[in-house]
Amino acid sequence: MAIAILSALVIILFTLATQVELGLPFLLSLFGALFLAVPIPVIFSRLKSFREGSYTLGREGIVLKWGNRIEEIPISEVEWVREAIDLSIPLTLPRPRWPGAIVGSTNHADAGKVEFMASDENQLILVGTKRGVFAVSPEKGKDFISTYLRVTEMGSISPLEPYSAYPSFLFSNIWNSRSSKIFLVVSIVLALGLFLWVGITVPNKTEIYLGFNSLGFPMGPIPATQLYLVPSINIILQGGAFFLSAYYHRKKADHPMTYILWFSSTVMSILFFVATYLGLSYS
Repeated sequence: MAIAILSALVIILFTLATQVELGLPFLLSLFGALFLAVPIPVIFSRLKSFREGSYTLGREGIVLKWGNRIEEIPISEVEWVREAIDLSIPLTLPRPRWPGAIVGSTNHADAGKVEFMASDENQLILVGTKRGVFAVSPEKGKDFISTYLRVTEMGSISPLEPYSAYPSFLFSNIWNSRSSKIFLVVSIVLALGLFLWVGITVPNKTEIYLGFNSLGFPMGPIPATQLYLVPSINIILQGGAFFLSAYYHRKKADHPMTYILWFSSTVMSILFFVATYLGLSYS
């Protein structure tokens, strides 16, 4: 719902920016749209983490998943599991936080550093391990604790191998891929180059033509400053393509959708260059 509202506001503000004259209304519309567009991928990432978050407990160990954050803990490394309300000193929740997404780390006087991978602050369960303490919120917290006590009595036959994955680790994997690095560098250069070109050209223009009618002739002129909309939209679309490609890259390093998104984002920037050139050539 929040994504839909923000997307609608971004579209409205961008549309308004194409219709107003140069001045404060144009700047407010343009930067307002860019400001509202920034949280959209963040909210999408939080929503995805909430939908895909899981806590798996078995004889082999505990697997905690929250978006791109993954922690696999052998059962032998789990020292205790208890409810957060049992602490004599209440936990301090990380800030900032989104509704349904309590993510981050805080320090506790007794437990030490606590990493949160939870959605409900009223159902927090603490998992104490040799590597640190994790705060999670399984739907049935008491059942989670009783299951842990039961599996520890049974013992482990083939414990999990310790494993930790962080979002930054995902981005470093993307950067270490030669093909992805080429596409990312090209996309960044094209996006910044387009913004630089528009910034150099606009001060020398008063009006430009963007768009053509059904007969192929340029439509009515608009203020030249509205050409800033082209690189702004390009950057927003580039950012969206990057976050989607990271999502598919996490599923599979050579996922075909990853290459489709990288290639399409590069082509998209080239098309924006062409659109800018055509708009300037008729002005």
